[in-house]
Amino acid sequence: MRTVEQIAVAALSRTLDFGANAPSTRSLLYRRISIRQQELFSFAAQVNPEYYGTFAIGTLDAGAIDLRLMLTDGVREAVAVTKIQVEAMTAPSTTYAVGDEITIVPASDDPGAYLAPRATIRDHVLRQVGTDLAEVEDIRMSYSYRPDPLAENEAGTTEVGLEAPFDELLVIDLTRHLLAKTLKMDAAVKAAAIVELTEEEKVGMAEFTAHLGRFLMGRQSRMAHSQGALGG
Repeated sequence: MRTVEQIAVAALSRTLDFGANAPSTRSLLYRRISIRQQELFSFAAQVNPEYYGTFAIGTLDAGAIDLRLMLTDGVREAVAVTKIQVEAMTAPSTTYAVGDEITIVPASDDPGAYLAPRATIRDHVLRQVGTDLAEVEDIRMSYSYRPDPLAENEAGTTEVGLEAPFDELLVIDLTRHLLAKTLKMDAAVKAAAIVELTEEEKVGMAEFTAHLGRFLMGRQSRMAHSQGALGG
């Protein structure tokens, strides 16, 4: 994968190809790359939540856990939670077993209409319904992650999370961003260049979306959103 600096250099080169001298302050370039990368990971989670999927183990406290606090233990930021299961029990139980899925109850619905064990997630806090998780010690959260923000003052050696050829989306976005900020450039030429980059991005996003959908074509699922909704 390309480094942040390689993405920045590629974008600066493209701005020169359009006849513009763009500002090259690295902290600003890295910040823009970071923002766009996080947006693309969030987009990927909507198309195929398993593509950038991982899991984390969390310990409950009185049947609850703040999912944000799990980040302090090296867990990546969750952008879409796909499944929560029982990971460990405080004592042997005849009610639930390790691996059982925890039903997430919508805030607007009646908890009694759902199978136990049940929990709610509100403001990133998972909390048991009644005493459903009283015997549960740890949970396993499967989720789509979003990469950490890139340090703006770093040396640029950090690799971006997007693999080739889709990391070119970061180059296109940064090039367009730089052109928009360029003052000493003919307005008509700038507008045409931005349109060209936007069209190029549309093609790249279409290819990225198709790749996300095709990645798990062999997956079997009883869920209605699996194959068709992913475009595979």
